[in-house]
Amino acid sequence: MINKRLVAAVPGARRYVILDALLQWLALVAQMAMMTLISLCVARVVRGGVSGSGISDVSGVSGVQGPDVARGIAYSVGVSLLLAIVSAACIAAATRMGYRAAAMAKSVLRSALFRKLLALGPAYDQKVGSSEAVQMSVEGVDQMEAYFAGYLPQFIYAMAAPVTLFAYMCTFSPVAAIVLLAGVPLIPIIIALVQTIAKRIVSKYWNSYTSLGDSFLENLQGLTTLIVYGADKQRHEQMDKEAEGFRRVTMRMLTMQLNSIAVMDLVAYGGAAAGAIIATIQMRNGSIDLAHALLIVLLAADYFLPMRRLGSYFHVALNGSAAANKMFRILDLDDMPSGSASPDSADKRIAASHMSFAYAVPDDDAQGGVMAMASAAAGKRTAGKTRPAEGNATQTETGAQSHEMRVALTDVSFDVPDGAFLGIVGGSGSGKSTLAKLLCGRLDGYTGSLVVGGVEVRDADSAGLMHHVTLVESDSRMIPGTVRDNLMMARPDANDAQLQAALHDVRLDSASDERLALDTVIESNASNLSGGQRQRLALARALLHDTPVYIFDEATSNVDPESERVIMRAISRLARKHTVIVIAHRLINVRQCDSIIVLDHGAIAEAGSHADLLALDGAYAQLWRSQQELEAFATPSEEAAAEGIISEGSASVGASSGGIASEGLSPEEITSEEITDGNETERTQR
Repeated sequence: MINKRLVAAVPGARRYVILDALLQWLALVAQMAMMTLISLCVARVVRGGVSGSGISDVSGVSGVQGPDVARGIAYSVGVSLLLAIVSAACIAAATRMGYRAAAMAKSVLRSALFRKLLALGPAYDQKVGSSEAVQMSVEGVDQMEAYFAGYLPQFIYAMAAPVTLFAYMCTFSPVAAIVLLAGVPLIPIIIALVQTIAKRIVSKYWNSYTSLGDSFLENLQGLTTLIVYGADKQRHEQMDKEAEGFRRVTMRMLTMQLNSIAVMDLVAYGGAAAGAIIATIQMRNGSIDLAHALLIVLLAADYFLPMRRLGSYFHVALNGSAAANKMFRILDLDDMPSGSASPDSADKRIAASHMSFAYAVPDDDAQGGVMAMASAAAGKRTAGKTRPAEGNATQTETGAQSHEMRVALTDVSFDVPDGAFLGIVGGSGSGKSTLAKLLCGRLDGYTGSLVVGGVEVRDADSAGLMHHVTLVESDSRMIPGTVRDNLMMARPDANDAQLQAALHDVRLDSASDERLALDTVIESNASNLSGGQRQRLALARALLHDTPVYIFDEATSNVDPESERVIMRAISRLARKHTVIVIAHRLINVRQCDSIIVLDHGAIAEAGSHADLLALDGAYAQLWRSQQELEAFATPSEEAAAEGIISEGSASVGASSGGIASEGLSPEEITSEEITDGNETERTQR
């Protein structure tokens, strides 16, 4: 009934829990004294003592005679009120202690979750779903309030209260004390019987809840893709079924709670009634007087109410315990390994030798599921085949997930000299983004050799690697705040002149139509910025980071032609002094690179300059011709933008650590697939 690991995880909360229970016990003692006083007073009044010779033992002062009767009653009422105030003060103080215990528990557990996510590194979503992480750190942690503020103190108090009442009642009615105490264990027995069923139901509830949250996040992030492929209705129907399943398991849990509460109420109030019956029988037999009979009736309910409240808190505690078990599953994950070697800032070389990488498919691959269903709806694949989204889990057409290891890269070898400008191209799922994340240290577990800055990546210090490599992805994250706040993430000591210079380099200064002031407010997820502004701002932040190596993973995906031209010109200027790697689907963005690597199913299929690869007349040349045919459908402004993208010389580029990207098919991927598959080109003409 007690989650020992959860209690041990917050040792500082124990004293508040104990104080809470102790204060409740003191309130009970005050109530017992008050009820004793009231019982004696009422009994004396009923016997006609008000008009008789006196009131003995009513106020605790014997020998009070007729003229002093009113004074005795007033004294009794005053003491009773004082005891009531003491009891209320103890209850209020107990509530404060419970609040402190809950606040400490939530703070400790939430901090532990955030520290664990940081320790897992940027690739935390390979081990735990983003939706689950959010749910556990918010609602899951909030469940601890009822556990620490309600259940744990009540558990201690419910054990102490019946024993205290039994000891006191034995002084005047041992029979009633024994009978009432014998009925108290019935409630814990009911709780124990319910616990077996309740654990299973609550576990299903949380699994259904987190699964529904994952599906919602998946559908929201992939909504555009679903609409493009006409799969939104299918996904809508699937989510309706999941929501209905969650509703059903919620109702089962509530039904179980209400049924058990009804049984506990029957025991509690039945026990109180039994106390009244025993008191009546004993009074008729002359075993006790009226005062003690009244006292038994008043105290009988307090025998059972602490256990009854414990039963109510038990159901809430089950939710908290189930949430805690899910949190501990996250906390038990192995941290991302980090070495102690720091890359040499003067060494901008990158080298891979027979490097391979595979990883287990996660349980909640959002984008992969969306793309699988979208592709199935579009008739892109035959039944039973799979086509994983790059960097994600293998998915079947129905969205079912494989739990086998997925090979992402196989025997990859290449050498990027100091200051080189490297382009990496390939189809979706070929391993481009996986390679970028390996270079940044976001993924671990590769075999072979991967050297950045003269240091093996697996042996590199995480902080040192982040100061050596900068990654700009297609969906860089922006924090709510101002433009200045987002830029200073890269260089906290930057002054306004340096920030303005970075904005000028990406044409977001006052001279541009897309200008952003340093104090411009950025809303959540940069929803008030256009796609082009967002990517330019991400590039400005990367420029401020000023690392030896930069990696641009689809940095121009889903931006307007003007922003694409600005970004590629900035990358070309950056390549003069840094090692730069550009990952792209539009080959026009890599044609000026010193060397181009073509990845196919995780292996290097071709390598060389743009001219060499065209002369080879292989996969690169075929894709180039396909894209050139597509460019014939572009508008004049798009053609001008495309021609102006690479207008400056190239030098060397490196890698980066930026935001978290959502991997999926960009418009260019959709375009190239439709051409190579020989499908209709109407969709590509948009």
